[in-house]
Amino acid sequence: MFSTDDFLATVELETRICKHLNDKLKGDQLTYRPAEGMRSTLELLQYLTYCGIAPARALVDGDWSGVAERATRAKGITAASFGDHMDAQLAELRLLIGDLTPAQLDAPASLPWGEQSRLGKALVDTSLRFLTAYRMQLFLYAKASGSSELSTVNCWAGADAPPAG
Repeated sequence: MFSTDDFLATVELETRICKHLNDKLKGDQLTYRPAEGMRSTLELLQYLTYCGIAPARALVDGDWSGVAERATRAKGITAASFGDHMDAQLAELRLLIGDLTPAQLDAPASLPWGEQSRLGKALVDTSLRFLTAYRMQLFLYAKASGSSELSTVNCWAGADAPPAG
């Protein structure tokens, strides 16, 4: 049975990978924006610092109104402070869901687009999927803006590929 420990272990991996990818960015890559109307790399980093906890908090509390406040606060996050904010998000997620019971995880929850789900599934369908998807976007932004040395290992394991040979 999938547990909150499994969920948090995967969130921890996503956090580590995001921090690793951030460490690969050079200053000029932070302003990279693939197209008008899309987030810059820095804006993507800022979003990553709350895209896991914001929906989790909203699902547990049954109130989505706090998401906008998190978005506003994230605007002050820099690439240098990104890792600390990712660690804080992970810590907050651990406190929020670490002790949820199977009955609580099976309770009804409302997704922001109006769909009803069970809390455990909703956490996977929002927090976990958002972290994974936007981590992949960060990888692609880094590659497209000049970090051509990044490989699949950087994206999925948060590590540099071993030297060839």
